[in-house]
Amino acid sequence: MIGTILIRLASFSFKKAMIFSGFVGALYYFMFFDDGSKIQRDIETVKLQIAEQEVKAQQADAALKEVEQVRITVGTLSDQFRTVSQALPSEIQMSDIIRTVDTVARASGVSIKSKEPNAPVNKDYYEEIPLKVSMEGSYSELTLFLYYLASTERIMKVNNFAINLPRPDEKVPAGRLIFEGNVMSYRFVKSMSGDPTSAGEVK
Repeated sequence: MIGTILIRLASFSFKKAMIFSGFVGALYYFMFFDDGSKIQRDIETVKLQIAEQEVKAQQADAALKEVEQVRITVGTLSDQFRTVSQALPSEIQMSDIIRTVDTVARASGVSIKSKEPNAPVNKDYYEEIPLKVSMEGSYSELTLFLYYLASTERIMKVNNFAINLPRPDEKVPAGRLIFEGNVMSYRFVKSMSGDPTSAGEVK
């Protein structure tokens, strides 16, 4: 077949050959010729896809970093919650508070004159449990009592207190002072999820 085509081409006159060549050239140009624009479009398409994948990769990296940060934060909060839970037990009763105050008083050398339990004050997730106390001791003994109390495992503090000289009618040894104030202790009354837990009555 190719030989037949070559024979026919050889029999063409110069004019016919030029016309045929123009026809073939036009046919090739419109059907097969590629000036590189298609390749350029393909390159641009690939570049766009690569850019989209890079953006997705960056978003994925950012999401992983955020997840890791959340994990670290949750772990830190969990550790803090365990620490606070130990300092603010949910089962503490007034008898436990009184026992702690008596132990601290003996260790510091003060003499307790009276203890008056007061009603707990609800603070949503926890309760304040006040114990009004009156005691006598030297200045160093009273300050030692406050230090020992603040150093206990669970959170306890003293507020609304006053240290005064004894009145003339009070039988207090020389050099002794009168301390009056509230020993505050705390307990959880709700879980972290918001469900109430039984706190019990103050005894």
